[in-house]
Amino acid sequence: MTPSICFSIFRGIKGENYLQFCLANGDIDMALPIAQMCAFFAESTDAERIANFLNHIDTESNDIWHYLADNLKESEDDDSLAIAQLLVQLEIDYCRKNDQDESPLARLLVPTPRWPSVNSMLLAKQLTIDEIEASFPSHVTQNEQIKAEIMAGIFFSDLAENDARLSSNMIYYATHSKSEMPDRLSIARAVFDYAGGKTLRDGFDENDRNRT
Repeated sequence: MTPSICFSIFRGIKGENYLQFCLANGDIDMALPIAQMCAFFAESTDAERIANFLNHIDTESNDIWHYLADNLKESEDDDSLAIAQLLVQLEIDYCRKNDQDESPLARLLVPTPRWPSVNSMLLAKQLTIDEIEASFPSHVTQNEQIKAEIMAGIFFSDLAENDARLSSNMIYYATHSKSEMPDRLSIARAVFDYAGGKTLRDGFDENDRNRT
């Protein structure tokens, strides 16, 4: 009997399934084996049930990643990071928004990037500029200045505190022979607009106007 069948009948007070319930209670000792069982059965004939179980959302539209991100903001222990890597490998969306317009990826990047968690994700998948931008709330994505400041902050933190692992990962995939032109253009835009300090340039432009 697969874990999706075993736990599918369980619902918590917010409509969460059993894996979400374990994560909500910080029970990583139980959550990790469940995630591992899901990964094991994901290639079986019960793959659809597994996908439904892992993509379940509660009554506030929080999914598995929302619950895991809350844990990771408190403790980036090895087992929690292993769950994150499994979810990435199983292609569970980490940019999905809840009813508060919050995505798990944004929770891990703003206001303080959780680099061990992000690096764990990078071991399993490329993280793109488009995904990071799409993870922000709509009031951020609709304001280019605010979005630029947040993105610049992420890249500055990556350079200063994370040995530029995020930036290096993006550049590696963008310069790969099989990469598509949109990916390369996206990295070029990030270098000039974000990593290059768009907000700093804006400040210089303002100083120039004041001198004229």
